[in-house]
Amino acid sequence: MKSPLRQRVEKLQGELSDVMEVLKKEGQSDGERRYKKIMAEAVFLILFRLDFIGTVILIIFGMVLGHILSNAL
Repeated sequence: MKSPLRQRVEKLQGELSDVMEVLKKEGQSDGERRYKKIMAEAVFLILFRLDFIGTVILIIFGMVLGHILSNAL
């Protein structure tokens, strides 16, 4: 069973491949397609990192909150 994050990564990679095929069929030059692919991958990696960082922050916040509540009660 694949993790939800891995499934999301594979879905986005598939969509990126589909976009590249459409650009190829529209007759755009190789340079344009390569540039757009690089930019799409860069945005994808940024979003992936932000998602990971957000998850880590929420986990740490939960641990701190749990510690505070356990000491208060």
